[in-house]
Order: sequence, then C-alpha cells, then structure tokens
Amino acid sequence: MATIKRILPTISTATAAAASFAAASALAASCGGVQVSDAFGNCPAGTSNPIYALVEKIVSYASGVLGLVIVLMIVIAGLQYVVSDGSPDTAKAAKDRIRNALTGLVLFLLMYAILQALLPPDARVFK
Repeated sequence: MATIKRILPTISTATAAAASFAAASALAASCGGVQVSDAFGNCPAGTSNPIYALVEKIVSYASGVLGLVIVLMIVIAGLQYVVSDGSPDTAKAAKDRIRNALTGLVLFLLMYAILQALLPPDARVFK
C-alpha cells in the first residue's frame, strides 16, 4: 500500500503532463504565423507549429535529465548496497532506491508512448 501511495503522485503528474501537451497541441491556433484551417490543428505544408517545437524541446531535455538522474540513482544505490556490509536496513534502502529509479523510468516511457499516440504525426517527438 505504501508503494502505491508513493507511485500515485508520479502517475498523476505524468498523466497531467501528457494531457496538457495534448491539449496544447490540439488548441494551437497558428503555425508560424499561418492560420490553421484544419480541425486537428495540422499546419499547412512549409510551416511549423511553435507549440510542437516547444513540446519536442521539453521532452528532449527531460529525457536527457531523466536518464542522467536514473543512472546516478542506480550508481548511488549500488554503492549503498556494496557498503551495507550485510546490514539488512541499508541493503533494503538500496534495493528500494533501485526499484524507485526503474519505476520512474517506466513511467517516463509510458508518458512518452502516450504523447506519441496523442500528438499528430508532424508533432511527434524524436521523429
């Protein structure tokens, strides 16, 4: 039950981020100064939607930062596990840290998949 309470805020944050990105892309009214006539918010050929570019930059930077944080957390947890010297409390804390890092990675990948499914093809991140 405690694990669910820790994961739930992360899930709701990832869901809110995906929903806000989808809403922002659907409601985008201009594509590089050209008015959109398409009901889906697709830009005419030769123009780009600035919101899509912003979403791509945010997800790109977030991916890099998240990868660095996860690697750092796993390295720290590995060192913590090695120096635990048989202490069950320290070993458990290290295993929990690794599990939390991998849970964060899975949630981020889920958010990425949701964004790829919701955004139109010209707005996909990492085309």
